[in-house]
Amino acid sequence: FKDQYRFVRALSEENKKLLLVRLYMHDYGWNQMKRWNSEFPEIECYLGSKSMLDQCKESRLVICTYNATTYLETFASNFPTIMFWNPEHWELRASAQPYFDDLRRVGILHDAPESAAALVNEVSGDPLSWWQRPEIQNAKDEFCNQFAYTSRTPINEWVKELNKMVFNNK
Repeated sequence: FKDQYRFVRALSEENKKLLLVRLYMHDYGWNQMKRWNSEFPEIECYLGSKSMLDQCKESRLVICTYNATTYLETFASNFPTIMFWNPEHWELRASAQPYFDDLRRVGILHDAPESAAALVNEVSGDPLSWWQRPEIQNAKDEFCNQFAYTSRTPINEWVKELNKMVFNNK
């Protein structure tokens, strides 16, 4: 919560007005809504049944604040995404580190909420133009190829892989 609050404090007033905080569906006794309303009564919070991808259709930019599947879905959908989290809180496999380093290099991933907020403040008028930059797309695509692969012909690829398994084992 503290890092998320730091992020919100670093946003421009205009971006604070645009912000919608999607709360985690299971509260686990954290009193998320109460905490957010206490800290930022002007910030809109959402705790409902609308899918994250449906909410993306109503948004220009997604901010991810921890290492979870949300950004895999937004990356696979090629939706403008900025991420931040404390790397000491989210351990990575050594083999994954170069891909996350590349996301940092191009500005998708931030270690500090303030730097993520600074980028949001910079690109919020037209996040798609920022997202479509070749260096951003290349880093995102390399990441997706490794961790969020999608295909236009998934059935063909499944058949090919299953055939390899079946016929290479004989």
